[in-house]
Amino acid sequence: MKKEQIDTDQLIQNMLDEGPQKPLPHPMWQTSLWLLATLFYLATLSGYFGLRGDIAEKFSEPSYFIDILLLFGLGIFSTFAALCLSRPDGYQMPRLKFVPIGFILAWAILAFGGSAEINVANIFHSMSLGQFDCLWHILLFSTPPGLALFLIVRKGATIQYCWAGTMATLSATAFGYLLMRLIEQNDNPVHLIMWHAVPIILMCIVGMIIGKFALKWR
Repeated sequence: MKKEQIDTDQLIQNMLDEGPQKPLPHPMWQTSLWLLATLFYLATLSGYFGLRGDIAEKFSEPSYFIDILLLFGLGIFSTFAALCLSRPDGYQMPRLKFVPIGFILAWAILAFGGSAEINVANIFHSMSLGQFDCLWHILLFSTPPGLALFLIVRKGATIQYCWAGTMATLSATAFGYLLMRLIEQNDNPVHLIMWHAVPIILMCIVGMIIGKFALKWR
């Protein structure tokens, strides 16, 4: 608490030194613009890579449809949380950053809960396959939108830079993973854990670290 108070006082002093600044757009407006650009980018990639051959059949399955909806919701709320956190007061919504965690839990329960295929033997077998192409694709899909979101957040003056970096990375990787679910014809839960979920967790940790240094108010 003391450290946060010191940071807040210093931030106020920096703002006074810099003088009047142009107000940031409403975070909902920023979210909408970023979302439109990201969806256009992902649609272009889906046209290049092609959707999975059984996409129509998969959308008729409630579990797959809900899975996609949860990922979409996770991406939107993470984006909005990151942009609210770009304000020193978190846009007066301090609990908003916890909403994406609810989406993650719901998605994890739906995707992996009760699957008999998830066991130590299958996990080690999946690791031995070395399917790094999934990791690189998620990174490819997520990096441009993630960089754009980091730059937008950086225009603000966040004092919760680790949270802001995590939310920005989670948003971009959620949409990257969503695209992977639309183009990759592999629904094996162990594969999804080891080569999709785990890399995203690692990316979010990296995003948190980057946020600490790149998003810290100047």
